[in-house]
Amino acid sequence: MNTTELIQKYLDVWNERDAAVREALMKEVLTEDSVYSDPDYAGLHGHAALSDAIHNAHEKLGDLRFTLDTVIGVHHDRALFRWRLGTAATGYDVVEFSGERVQKRPGLLRMSGWSAAWTTSPQRPGASFAPNWSEEGFRDQSVRQTVRLSVGGDSLRVRLTNRYGTVPLQVAGASVAATAGRAAVRSGTVQELAVDGKPSFAVPPGADLATDPVEFATSAQDAVTITMYLAEPSGPATYHAQALATTFRARGDQLVHSGSEPFTETSQSWYYLSGVDVTGASGDGIMVLGDSLVDGTGGTPDTDHRFPDLLARRLIAARRPRAVLNQGIGGNRVTVDSPSLGDRATVRFDLDVLSQPGVSTVIVLAGINDIAISEIADESPFPVLAPYTEVSADEVIAGHRDMIARARAADLRTVGTTLPPMRGSAFSTARSEAERTTLNTWIRESGEYDAVIDLARAMGDVLAPAHDSGDHLHPSDAGYQAMADAVDLTVL
Repeated sequence: MNTTELIQKYLDVWNERDAAVREALMKEVLTEDSVYSDPDYAGLHGHAALSDAIHNAHEKLGDLRFTLDTVIGVHHDRALFRWRLGTAATGYDVVEFSGERVQKRPGLLRMSGWSAAWTTSPQRPGASFAPNWSEEGFRDQSVRQTVRLSVGGDSLRVRLTNRYGTVPLQVAGASVAATAGRAAVRSGTVQELAVDGKPSFAVPPGADLATDPVEFATSAQDAVTITMYLAEPSGPATYHAQALATTFRARGDQLVHSGSEPFTETSQSWYYLSGVDVTGASGDGIMVLGDSLVDGTGGTPDTDHRFPDLLARRLIAARRPRAVLNQGIGGNRVTVDSPSLGDRATVRFDLDVLSQPGVSTVIVLAGINDIAISEIADESPFPVLAPYTEVSADEVIAGHRDMIARARAADLRTVGTTLPPMRGSAFSTARSEAERTTLNTWIRESGEYDAVIDLARAMGDVLAPAHDSGDHLHPSDAGYQAMADAVDLTVL
């Protein structure tokens, strides 16, 4: 059975009204341990739970049927496809295979009017550039994390991820509140988060899910604080290594505690968060995909001075407010997978870009690690940078072309960004500078992106002292501001 036939069979499962026939189809199409997860559903394990969800969906959808529109891309054991629901809706989803059966699905019913207001890229638990809690996980602890929304809305939901977990994440309770600084939240704003109406819930291993919506009015640039109480051992935690934001940890259940006092431990990573969505936004968000230059390395922690944050503020000041979303991972590459620093961009593109709600444009700022990490193989300051694969500009260009094609198939506008200077850094050698020139020339002159942000020219041949965080590679706060100021807002 080829990929198209398998996806069609999966849609047949969703379209089948007869429970007995549907169960027979499931045995043919789904693995016994299949996981279904969707922003509008909790994570579901096995055939019976999914069959119940399909039955409930039929009551809402009436006679409407899913049809396969296009298989957009297939990468290893994962495929992205576009579906149609009668003439009422169109959506994009990802399916993951085990042999000739479906094992995991992020979900089908993504048509609820939500828009992403904040995102981050999940990573496997493990060592990174700084100490973190991902390998030890949590037990009888409350984790309090603050994120800043680039757009506001009338209500919100929080997306949680156990994508790289090996056991179910048992969430004993969760809450959201308005931030009051450090670990404190504003009294009277704490609201309970639930899934399917239940304040305690589980996120299956390998799955993402969203909480039920709560009425929680927010404006652009508002910060919200999310607290989770994890009573049972969590196992190693799916996380985002370089948050450049302080996460707080306290012993016991501190869900409704408004002060900072119990939260005596801190980390510079985010745990189990992948996004916050809002209703009432314009739905024309901008996703920025990349590496540490997107993640914000070199900027001041707890100030939200990353390139995407500053671009969002420029759009607000210009009275063109749009969500600007961050899917950067420090050390990430276009063409090379890393056990510590994420799947290569072409692999994570489906989940980190194409499956995000309310996005119309993708900016790609990626490739400097591909062409330069190999140059420090003999004197690497960070073991997590391995493997030190030598990659050519032509290989990176092929990866960019792949992402452009998939974005266009999903009706997204594509904006390429030339690589800023690295001269004077450990990454800079004659070979890597030549590859950077080749890559930047292609981004700038090929016409393959719909538009180009020329950061290489804007930032100069070498980072100016005021723009340099000190390593001659990563910008300072002022350098990130210069990057955001270099963007012609009309090309977005």
